[in-house]
Amino acid sequence: MVPGNEGRTSYTVNEYDKSRVHSFRACLVCAAANEGRDHHLPHLLQAGLTIAGGGTTECRPSMLAAVKGHTQTVKALLSLGANPLAT
Repeated sequence: MVPGNEGRTSYTVNEYDKSRVHSFRACLVCAAANEGRDHHLPHLLQAGLTIAGGGTTECRPSMLAAVKGHTQTVKALLSLGANPLAT
């Protein structure tokens, strides 16, 4: 937790140790795709998040997974309804 922000539930990555993380904002679906955590995707969608991502990055979840080489995650995103032609 960031000191002085007790009770706050949302943080940007910038508020953490910058030496350990990349500085960008992403939705949870994008974060799961970026890390290859395809097992989280059904739970995130069930919670009401969209397969297209939250629009907080310039990339779609499927693009992030593909760039990182997470083939199984790309397949999972497509099977869950991701648009393969989305930009």
